[in-house]
Order: sequence, then C-alpha cells, then structure tokens
Amino acid sequence: MSSNGAKVLAIVFAGAVSWYTGVKFWKPIVVESLEKRGMLRDDIDIGYVDRDQPESWKDVVDKYKEFVHPNAQDPNEPKKE
Repeated sequence: MSSNGAKVLAIVFAGAVSWYTGVKFWKPIVVESLEKRGMLRDDIDIGYVDRDQPESWKDVVDKYKEFVHPNAQDPNEPKKE
C-alpha cells in the first residue's frame, strides 16, 4: 500500500495538471469572447494567447496527420514531380 504522502503528492500533481490544461484551454476562448464584445481592456497585459485554434474536426485531423507523418502526401492531391 502507498503512504499518505504519495497519495497527497498524486492529488497535488493531478490538480496542477488539471489547472494548467484548463488555463490553456479556456484562456483563448475567454479572450476571444471579450474581444468580440469589446470588453477586453488594453491596460492589462494578458500575455501570449495562441490564436491558432482549429475551426473543425478536419483541422484537428489534418494537424495530427501533419505532426505524425510530416512528409506524407495527401492521397487526394496530385503527385508533384
């Protein structure tokens, strides 16, 4: 059985990962929403916001395929010679 310290460490680690990924996911969405409504303040630095968000599942699949096989060609495109 694991000790209480290991359990606490696992909970802290899971909490930190959850917080970090939540911030990375929600920050661009909130910033974009505030910009659209004109409520984003210019006097506060919000840091870098990644605006390269996929628009659809096809974009996600294309980015994944490009990441996994960067030199692969799309079978629907004509071959370059």
